[in-house]
Amino acid sequence: MSDHTTIVADRLTKRVWGRTLVKDVSFCVASGQVMGFLGPNGAGKTTTIRMLLGLSRPSGGLAILSGQRVPGPALTRTGSLVDRPGLHTWASASGNLRSLAPQFARSEHPALLDRVGLRDVGTKSVRAYSQGMKQRLALAIAIANGPDALVLDEPANGLDPAGVRDFRELVRGLAAEGRAILVSSHQLAEVERLCDVVVVLDRGRVVDEFTLSPDEARGAGASSVLEERYLTLTDHSRSG
Repeated sequence: MSDHTTIVADRLTKRVWGRTLVKDVSFCVASGQVMGFLGPNGAGKTTTIRMLLGLSRPSGGLAILSGQRVPGPALTRTGSLVDRPGLHTWASASGNLRSLAPQFARSEHPALLDRVGLRDVGTKSVRAYSQGMKQRLALAIAIANGPDALVLDEPANGLDPAGVRDFRELVRGLAAEGRAILVSSHQLAEVERLCDVVVVLDRGRVVDEFTLSPDEARGAGASSVLEERYLTLTDHSRSG
C-alpha cells in the first residue's frame, strides 16, 4: 500500500446554483481501517463520495487518495462501488471482468469470483442475476486490480443476510491486507459490526467522528449504542 493515510477529505465543499450541498467536510481513512460514513438521506454522503472519486468537481477543498490530489493517477489504485453497477447484462461474470477490469489476469477470474461467492455462476449471463449477485460482481470488479483504497456507497443493498455476512468478512479481510475502506450505509447494525471508526454527516456537514470500541465494533451490544448516538446527533441537528 502506498500511503498510511490513504483516503483524505480536506474541507470538501460543493455548491450548486447558490445552494451549499456539502460544506467543509474533512476526515481521513488510514490503511487497514474501515470507516463508516453515516447520515440521513440528503445529508451529502454521495456528493462527498463523488468528489473523492473525481466524479464531481469540488467548489472548495481537496480530495486526496494515496497521497495524491484527485483527479490524478491515484484513481487507478482506488476501487469503488457507487450508484447502480454499470454491468453488461448480456455477458457473464467473467465477461464483465474481461471488459471492465481488463488488466486483471483471466487465470485469476475463478479465484476472484470465488472470493465474492460467484464462482458457481461465473459463466452465466448477468441478466439472470439477482440484485445481490450483481452487487457481488460489482464488488469483484472494484477489487480486481488490487486497489490501495475502496470507496463503497451502500454496497450491501440487495444482499440477503448470508450475503451481508460474506460481504462483512470480505471487507474485513481486505482491510487486514492494508487497504483503506470507506463504506456509506444506512444499516447501523451492520456498520457497528464492520467498521473501526464512524463519521456522521448531516445537512452537508460533519457533526461527529468517533471510534468504535473493540466490543462495539464487533457487535457486543453496540447496535443500540451506535443507534442512540447517531439519532441523537441527527435529531439535534434538525432541532438546532
